Amino acid sequence: EGTSGVICDEVHERALDTDLVLAMAAELRELRPELALVAMSATVDAPRFAALLGGDGPPAQVLTSPATPHELRTMYAPAPVPRQDGRGVTDEYCRHIAQATAEALAEHPGDALVFLPGVREIERAAGHLEAVLRSRCADVEVLQLHGSLPAREQDRVLRPAEPGGRRRAIVASSVAESSLTVPGVRIVVDSCLSREPRLDAARGVSGLVTVSCSQDSAIQRAGRAARTADGVAIRAIAEADWSRLRTHRTPEIAAADLTPAALDLACWGMPRGEGLPLLDPPPRNAIGRAESALFAIGAVDDVGGATPLGRLLARVPADPRIARALLAAAASTPAAVDTAAEVTAALGDPPRRQDASLPAAIDELRAGRHPGAERWRREAERLAKLARSLSGDYAAATAGAGAHTHPVPALPPKGDVRVTGFVTALAFGERIARRVSPAGDSGRSAVFKLASGTQVLLAPGSGIENSEWIVVAEAGRVGERVLARLAAPLTEADALAAGHALLREDESTIFDGERLQARLVRRLGEIELSSTPARPTQGPARRAIAEWIGAQDGNSGVIDWFDTVVG
Repeated sequence: EGTSGVICDEVHERALDTDLVLAMAAELRELRPELALVAMSATVDAPRFAALLGGDGPPAQVLTSPATPHELRTMYAPAPVPRQDGRGVTDEYCRHIAQATAEALAEHPGDALVFLPGVREIERAAGHLEAVLRSRCADVEVLQLHGSLPAREQDRVLRPAEPGGRRRAIVASSVAESSLTVPGVRIVVDSCLSREPRLDAARGVSGLVTVSCSQDSAIQRAGRAARTADGVAIRAIAEADWSRLRTHRTPEIAAADLTPAALDLACWGMPRGEGLPLLDPPPRNAIGRAESALFAIGAVDDVGGATPLGRLLARVPADPRIARALLAAAASTPAAVDTAAEVTAALGDPPRRQDASLPAAIDELRAGRHPGAERWRREAERLAKLARSLSGDYAAATAGAGAHTHPVPALPPKGDVRVTGFVTALAFGERIARRVSPAGDSGRSAVFKLASGTQVLLAPGSGIENSEWIVVAEAGRVGERVLARLAAPLTEADALAAGHALLREDESTIFDGERLQARLVRRLGEIELSSTPARPTQGPARRAIAEWIGAQDGNSGVIDWFDTVVG
């Protein structure tokens, strides 16, 4: 009541939340036919959105507004060096972007807006650009703009420059693509790279990967140069490569971890999104994996419906696994709720850290030395307040929930480094990992095996690479390797307590043609904890003999006989 319309802007970005809002609002109009629903963008696939908003009737009306009548020239400046290698965006490419920006500033009027995919590339390109401009004695201020900066620093960039002041070069992430207007910009230099969420289902790892941007994204970026006057857009690719870019960006629903969305859909009453008018349905494997993760923490039942605990977790503004860790930790040790909230706030907005140490990153946040400290502190305080207010509801929601809510042992004292790892492991049990091989003297990374079965690398220098057990808060794929970007140490006892739901014991039996040998193997997920000799039992023994027979050449008839007579 009291709402007459819903407007969704920048729908071309195909953010998961925007897709869900549009679908839910479109369904809501069956009950509220007078509700106005508007989807807006400068580069939208208008017919497709019009069909969605039209529902079972004719497509919605498409309204257009002419673009600003300023001229925009588009140029191409391909790099003579690779854009990416096995470690990510190359430093040589960042240098090329800096050089192209300096040349553009020398040849064209106005401020420059430079697009790069992430903070690491922004910092490197900004450093190279400052060096190039100094060598040319150019009076240009180099600024950075990305979501990790404190609000006051972002505001500084977004304020108009003083009349007669220095020209500016703003090196930015995609946050400046459409959400913000940077005054004074008449030059855009575009790396044509973007960082997008991807779920690697085979490895059980989700995170951001660097890919070539889509055409609609590049068009949005270029348009920043001609909002107030004639401008120029310089794309750091070959002109022939333009046609190879995707027309529209990959919808987040098709590539991201869908666990939070799966809970939203369950609470909406449409498990897995079945029957909901989504622009793109969630991939079957990804939504199934997300539903399994929710079932493991007791957030959904065996048909995908939201449980009382699931509805409670949906009230916490965080990934449901992080929300569950917060509430479970607060319930186990009420005095430690502030500490648990600090850790979960960091998990929701992972801080960047070169050495991948999550405890060190949280220490920086507490001391106010990290750029995102102010935002993190506000979020931690909000989560702590919410955890206290929901403590009674959590106890009621988990009463009688069984194995899904295995009791959480008391947290270590505040300030104990174990708290960070333990709370992280409560959230992401499948990312608990045991060391497979140590870091080497020559800079070789330590190798850990996740409970999900994936091997991850942890670079030396973090101070935790020699831990026997860790939990990986954030991982990313570079080529065929999976790197731990943030991790915390664990004791074995904490790993087993936090990952209790993943503990299992099974019999491993082999047959060598003469003897059966059986061992009782205890595992945490795919991590072997112990193996002891055991007497073979009938089922595993049959399977072991059948596998041995199958490995012998020309024994297909024996296999059939074995399956029929012995099996």
